[in-house]
Amino acid sequence: MTFFKLIFLAAVLFYAINVRVAHACGSHGNVPNYVSSNSLCRGGVKFQSPYSHRPDWQGVAFRDVVINEIMADPSPPNKLPEAEFIEILNTSDNIIDLTGWTISDPKSTAILPSLKMAPNQYVILCKNGQQDLFIEFGQVIGLTNWPTLNNSGDELSLKSSDSITIDHVKYTSAWYVDKDKSKGGWSLEQINPFDPCPDSQNWRASANPSGGSPGRENTVFEVIPDLKGPEIVSVLVKNDREVEIWFSEKVDTRTVMAENLDIFPANEIEAIDFGQPFALSINVLFKNPIQPNKLHTLTINNITDCAGNLIPKAKNNFQFALPVEAAAMDLVINEVLFNPRTGGKDFVEIYNASQKYVNLKGWQISNKQSISENPKIASISHDMVIGPDEYLVLTEDANILKADYPFGAHKRYYEVQDMPTLADDRGNVTLTDSIGRIMDEFDYDESFHLSLIKDQNGVSLERISAVNPTNNKDNWHSAASAVGYATPGYENSQRLLITSFIDQISIEPKVFVPNNDGVKDFTSINYQFDNSGYLISIFIYDVRGRRVKEIVNNALAGVKGFYQWNGTNNSNALVHPGYYIVLFDVLDPGGRGFQVKKTVVVATDF
Repeated sequence: MTFFKLIFLAAVLFYAINVRVAHACGSHGNVPNYVSSNSLCRGGVKFQSPYSHRPDWQGVAFRDVVINEIMADPSPPNKLPEAEFIEILNTSDNIIDLTGWTISDPKSTAILPSLKMAPNQYVILCKNGQQDLFIEFGQVIGLTNWPTLNNSGDELSLKSSDSITIDHVKYTSAWYVDKDKSKGGWSLEQINPFDPCPDSQNWRASANPSGGSPGRENTVFEVIPDLKGPEIVSVLVKNDREVEIWFSEKVDTRTVMAENLDIFPANEIEAIDFGQPFALSINVLFKNPIQPNKLHTLTINNITDCAGNLIPKAKNNFQFALPVEAAAMDLVINEVLFNPRTGGKDFVEIYNASQKYVNLKGWQISNKQSISENPKIASISHDMVIGPDEYLVLTEDANILKADYPFGAHKRYYEVQDMPTLADDRGNVTLTDSIGRIMDEFDYDESFHLSLIKDQNGVSLERISAVNPTNNKDNWHSAASAVGYATPGYENSQRLLITSFIDQISIEPKVFVPNNDGVKDFTSINYQFDNSGYLISIFIYDVRGRRVKEIVNNALAGVKGFYQWNGTNNSNALVHPGYYIVLFDVLDPGGRGFQVKKTVVVATDF
């Protein structure tokens, strides 16, 4: 071994020892399922292992031996044997006797034979009878009752002869971070085996051209010191008294105490449950019921991650609400892309038009007009609470959507497996809740797009008003070019236009008598724009929806101006007294359109 390799190994061991002693000792130091070295100091306080009084105790700590590499799907093979294996590594500086240890998944448990494992030694575990396949790679043990590894994911536990958990891994195929490698022939490798409480971010697909690196250092190996504290990433309301808090990384649960949690509106904490010494989530039980449909703020102070980093003040609070049941049209279909660009993906945007907090778990998007025997249905499989004026975008591939629409609200994208087929000419989008009730449905047609748009590919249809009928053609418009022809996850471009222009169009007087006496015998339809180049159309409708007068049609407007209506119809005859609707239709220079409706009263003097 060269001098530089000795220096590197010493640095790794130094870091490994230091991250183990970085935890602050709480008053409840005897943590379940945790074994600590007799001589380790935690937060300046000696932490005595509950097993150190036993004469056969070896001082084996949690993650002194780690599950370091997993070959769950060896087919099709690269250059490694077509067989499953688990590699374990002794990360401690002690010789550890593995006699009677077990490796298991939820269905099977295999017992390890007598073997003493040296510091930094790798041992390959495989199915009994397949040892010869791995003999060239180093120390190998064949196990009876081998826990068959599931390709999509499994839960593995390495326990000492005293049934103490020394390491635990619950992997999924998503840990590969590589769709091609997750299809088989590549192992999962741990990046930093000396991390005291790793999570999914500490695993990657092997970079070894053979498909893995059994019996030697992982190809993705890297010791990265943890210098960042945990953050609150979500709060799930499980019932009216219990919430589940999820963090960005595992926290040292000995620092999680009731006095470190604050809830507003105030509610006393009855119990905190975490089940293990280092946890990504904790359950908090409140003494009194949580108020439904009311925004609550949770603040957590003075808790640390495994390396002793405190939760930062900027990331220690989170808002949540106890959701309530939604009614039809509380949530509406707000934007649809049914004709994406080449290589693009459809999307459907949902908008919460109510003042309710609603859990979307179990909600579905479907195509009622699909004639397939097995039509695709997009389902929301996770608990997901959407608040008032919030959006959610459903698509099959969020990365493609991000690339096509870089200005979208990417955090509001939700990937689904079976997006319903949306035809490019016309079709249906139906939104149902968790028990199958129709909340909203939209029968779209390509003719709803602005006729001036020559290429509709990649242009979404945006809803103009959340309160107007969904299947009213006039309630939909092509997304504006200025926003990239779609607004996934945020306010529609056409809705913004209506909001900004509605106060720039007025009718004075609102009541007039068309008797030609020179006193309020006509009304003026006034407008003012931010620049020139707008095309405007103005039509008059009676209360039964019949067009009675065309004031102007596709006229080029100035920045400021007005038009008159004297109470006559298209035949220049006076209309009957009553309420009339003035429809102001505008097309801006960029091809974006909007409509404003105003009412006017035609009165009589007798």
